[in-house]
Amino acid sequence: MISFSANVKRELCRTAPGAKCCALAEMLGALLYANHFSASCIRIVTENPEFAARLPRLLQRGFGLRFDALPEPEAQGKRVLVLEDPEKISHVFTLCGFSAESSLALHVNLALLENDCCRRAFLRGAFLAGGSVTDPAKRYHLEFSTSHRRVCAETGTLLLEMGLTPKQTERKGSSILYFKQSETIEELLARIRAALRKRAVHTGSILTAGELAMDVERHQVSVRGQSVELTKKEFDLLHQLLENKGRVLTREALLDSVWGFDFVGETNSVDVYIRFLRSKIDEAFGIKLIH
Repeated sequence: MISFSANVKRELCRTAPGAKCCALAEMLGALLYANHFSASCIRIVTENPEFAARLPRLLQRGFGLRFDALPEPEAQGKRVLVLEDPEKISHVFTLCGFSAESSLALHVNLALLENDCCRRAFLRGAFLAGGSVTDPAKRYHLEFSTSHRRVCAETGTLLLEMGLTPKQTERKGSSILYFKQSETIEELLARIRAALRKRAVHTGSILTAGELAMDVERHQVSVRGQSVELTKKEFDLLHQLLENKGRVLTREALLDSVWGFDFVGETNSVDVYIRFLRSKIDEAFGIKLIH
């Protein structure tokens, strides 16, 4: 049975990594709350398949790097992602503003979190890597767990600056920030899911924009009730646009979310498929939905 916490993390992973600064901030949170982050090795272990799939995209987007070892696509249980190449690790430390000589230098680099979106992204990464939350029906409890005491304290300060008041404790060598108030937990989850708030309003599996409707589960698109035939890639691209209605999406973000982090083609692939969608929707029906 999938836990409540796993479902929350699955929802957090639904949005594309976003701008490079936010991808870097989210990856920073994941690294500081990961299983092992040092100058000799970076290792992240997770049982969440969506987070395991998200991490390579974050690393590529934020740092321009690829993991040295990835879990097998059909892997079950714990999934392990590893960086061992000294040059790659040095690059990560440099961009994070750390000293590669000592893990004692690890801290929450606030210079990377000047924008609110980056702060939310950092907390999202920290929660995905080292967080958990219990079902509200079983007395709400949310926590962040890290092996770095300084990181825990600085994350606590960051949360306080955002108007949230966590408690702190130690457990089995880990430093824990936690909340028990349901209203505060809901507010925190709303903050780190802020990018999802602007998605198209939908009922069940139906996404809409003007006279256009998409039935996600049935894989059907219609305008004014008239069916529109789309290829899988066109459907996936339109799906991303509808889920982020009102937001500006970069070509790189669309490549990440629709084509995948390992896509090696040209960024003009996005322009080509946008033209396909405009031809089948905007031009065919005399409307202007895709900007």
